[in-house]
Amino acid sequence: MRRQAILESTRELCRNQGYEAMTMDAVAHHAGITKPTLYAYFPNKEELAVEAFVESVQSRVAFMERLPADLTPLGRFKQLLHYVLHEKITADRIVLAWPGPPVSTHPRFQAAFRSLVEAGVRMLQEGQAIGEANPNLDPYIVIQTYICIVTDPRLERLARDGNVSPEKMVDTLFALLVAGLQPPAAV
Repeated sequence: MRRQAILESTRELCRNQGYEAMTMDAVAHHAGITKPTLYAYFPNKEELAVEAFVESVQSRVAFMERLPADLTPLGRFKQLLHYVLHEKITADRIVLAWPGPPVSTHPRFQAAFRSLVEAGVRMLQEGQAIGEANPNLDPYIVIQTYICIVTDPRLERLARDGNVSPEKMVDTLFALLVAGLQPPAAV
C-alpha cells in the first residue's frame, strides 16, 4: 500500500510538474512518508519514475488480458479504448502519460511499452483476419496514433477547461476512433 502511494504520487507530480521538476522530497511529502522510507523503496529519482510508468503501462496490458474471451477482437479493443479514454478524461490521474527522457528511453519502460503496443496490434490483426476491422489499416500505426492521442497533455487541458463535459469528450473521441476502424463499405 505504501509502495502504491509512492508510485501514484510520482505519476501525479510528473504530470503536474514534469519529471525534471519532480524531486524525491516532493514525492515523499506527497505520499506522506519520510525521505529515508522513500529511499528504502527506490534508490533514485530515475528508478522511481521508471517504475511508476512501467507499472502504469503494465496495468493496461493486464486489463487487456482480463477482457472477456467471448468478445470479438474488435469488441475487446473497443472495451479497452473506452476504459482508457474514460479513465484518462474523467479521473484525475495519469493513465498513459508519456514520461519523456530519461524514463521513456529506459530499457524497462521500452520493454513494457513494446508489450502494450504488441498486444494492441495483435488484437487489431485478429479483428482484421475475421473481417470486423478495416484490413487496409496498419495496426501498428493505429495503436501508435491512439497512444499519441491519449498521452497528449492537451487532452487533459481540454477535459479540465470546463467547456465540454468529460462524458461528452469520452463519447466523442470513442465514436471518432472506433469509426476509423470499420471495414470499408462494399460498393
